[in-house]
Amino acid sequence: MSTAIEIECRKALVTARLFIRNKAPYFCSTVYSFIPHFTPGLGTLGVTNALVLTIDPEWFVNMELEVDQSLSKMDREIKADEMRAGVLVHEAMHVLRGMDRLDRMVKSGANHDTVNKAFDMPINHDLKKAGWVLPDWAIYPDTYGFPEGLSGEQYYELLLKNKDAVEKIEKKLQGSGGSGGKGSGKSKGGKGQVSAGKCGGCAGNPVDKAVEDAINIEIGRSKTDTERVRKTGLQEIKAAAAGGRGFVPGSLVEALNPPKKVKSVVPWPRMLQDIMMRVSGRIMCGQSEFSMRRPSRRSFTRGVIRPGMIERKPEIVFIEDSSGSMGKEQILSSRAEIVGCCKKLGIPEAWFVNADTRLSTKPVRVRVKDIMGLPIGGRGGTDFKAPLAAVQKLSPRPTLCIYTTDGDGAAPAKPPKNMEVVWCIVPTSWGRRPAMWGKLVLVSDDQTLRDPYGM
Repeated sequence: MSTAIEIECRKALVTARLFIRNKAPYFCSTVYSFIPHFTPGLGTLGVTNALVLTIDPEWFVNMELEVDQSLSKMDREIKADEMRAGVLVHEAMHVLRGMDRLDRMVKSGANHDTVNKAFDMPINHDLKKAGWVLPDWAIYPDTYGFPEGLSGEQYYELLLKNKDAVEKIEKKLQGSGGSGGKGSGKSKGGKGQVSAGKCGGCAGNPVDKAVEDAINIEIGRSKTDTERVRKTGLQEIKAAAAGGRGFVPGSLVEALNPPKKVKSVVPWPRMLQDIMMRVSGRIMCGQSEFSMRRPSRRSFTRGVIRPGMIERKPEIVFIEDSSGSMGKEQILSSRAEIVGCCKKLGIPEAWFVNADTRLSTKPVRVRVKDIMGLPIGGRGGTDFKAPLAAVQKLSPRPTLCIYTTDGDGAAPAKPPKNMEVVWCIVPTSWGRRPAMWGKLVLVSDDQTLRDPYGM
């Protein structure tokens, strides 16, 4: 059975939710998803990472004491309702901005309280600009003399970098009973309060971890349900921002439309050259080794056959997909770059073969400089299995295979043994790599063509 103070707290929650509904209905689905749980003696409120609203009923009901006492009774009540709505929206902002960001920082060893404060600052700044009323103890970037418009991660670095100055400011705030407002001073300068470093598990800093863990198990939402609440909330905010209904905090608009990462376009010939140099470098590592194929000359004088030193050089096979989907221009362009790479690596000879669903020409060992003049055979379908199996039987056996293709074909499930494969792909609407193994180079500098391949 609910106590009198809990009944009053429920009424205050209803009023705060109605205020949110009238001012910014796009926050409603998130705020209404919080599961209230009365926790007497908590001295604040917080939202767990399972969306349980742990709330001290007496503290919430008496929030009117934090309002400017020189106002009339009616104005104090209105202001208190606005403040209650503000702290609920503050918690909603933590959920909507993504709890995983804070979790990653905390799990990597970051201080819980400092992380919470760092992410409180941009949220409070945005809410203040949007006209929301927050308690007197709420912290902002200018509370510590920090610039506006930074991310939570950046404010965390500033808090650590200016640790001594931050401690002095917080002691001064505690001594003055707040952060510059006209409340009662009961907030103790924001020490352990919502919107000032103590927002619960949703902000990576549980108000009381043991209590929150137990409550989460008992009545908390699942991770799937929590993520659903977040996505639904963001969709409603997106619709509100598009329709111009109300003032949507800037950080939420950015969360809906994150800036696209601009990728620097590396010319594909250079990518091919780098990959070939790395692959051949691993093959040639050490340059020489012992082998019984070439016995030591001293073996004959000593009467004991011993292995001699041999030098390892990469043995390359160039498989050219000559199926009907490959254009002559792309084939000749890729040939030219591969020939150039081989020359830079000091490789004078290589195996060469045309292939579609099978070998179209017999493998021949040619001088690298003659590859450009070789005829283009085949022009059938595409299948990588038979050509790769065939070149593994060559002698000397190739250690590096360069396969020029459009990628539209079936490849073996596993890579060939003891042979590196470089897929030299001519991009098409297929937009998929032929296999998840091997190195990948796209014969194009157009980033829109590279994106489907994850490059």
